[in-house]
Amino acid sequence: MGSIGFNQGLFTGNGQGTIRTPLPVQASGAQALKEVWAILLRAFPDLHVTVEDVIASGDKIVARDTVTGTHRGEYMGFAATGKSVPYQETFIFAFVDGRVSETGGVVAVRMYETRPGRTAGPPAA
Repeated sequence: MGSIGFNQGLFTGNGQGTIRTPLPVQASGAQALKEVWAILLRAFPDLHVTVEDVIASGDKIVARDTVTGTHRGEYMGFAATGKSVPYQETFIFAFVDGRVSETGGVVAVRMYETRPGRTAGPPAA
């Protein structure tokens, strides 16, 4: 896996824009995105993002995309399954002076949902 770079200049506050993510990262701004992508690419090395919609209004952009990848490494406590994992996500980006000031969204990963009578974990083969 190659290195991942995010330009600090894309974010407000000396590169420290607010990034909300369900993944366990302590950083903010460009460093947070770098850590998120490192976690994702360790678990899903063939990760592919297809942008479905982009809507801009005022100082905000909403993006909806579909993500696919093969689960080949540990992810949020779950061992690799070798299965293809598709999921959808929607993010809202807020801008100040042309820079990202805040982002957050919803990631719909049903790969490990809990079902009645079953604990959360990789789906049965």
